[in-house]
Amino acid sequence: MNLKNEKELEVTRDKLRFMEERYNAIQAKPVTNEYARELTLRSLRRTINQLKEEIIRFESGAKKSRNYADPEVTRKKLQLLEERYEACRQRPAENEYAHKLTLQSLKQFINQLKEDLVWAESRVAAGARRR
Repeated sequence: MNLKNEKELEVTRDKLRFMEERYNAIQAKPVTNEYARELTLRSLRRTINQLKEEIIRFESGAKKSRNYADPEVTRKKLQLLEERYEACRQRPAENEYAHKLTLQSLKQFINQLKEDLVWAESRVAAGARRR
């Protein structure tokens, strides 16, 4: 899924709030089946992280597909995500597990953009060599 406009962004933020509330509610409930609870929390956390990635991707202007055309665009996206990662890293964690997964998700996307940047720069360099 790629968010296309502000309305989709707003809806995704609402979904994120709902999922985080659900996650916290399940964590706060007394446990009857620890295994089922852990699986539910893990599934919710994955969905929460996906929603966060979509929000970050939209806010940074990034797309899932590679942008080989302009390395400067990719550098800007990377800079924004690294700033977001650092801000998140320095924020105190309300939930250590969720905080760790959020950082891991951001780092994964940062690494993807770094890879995209290498690809974009190599394509630009290859084009320059052909001339």
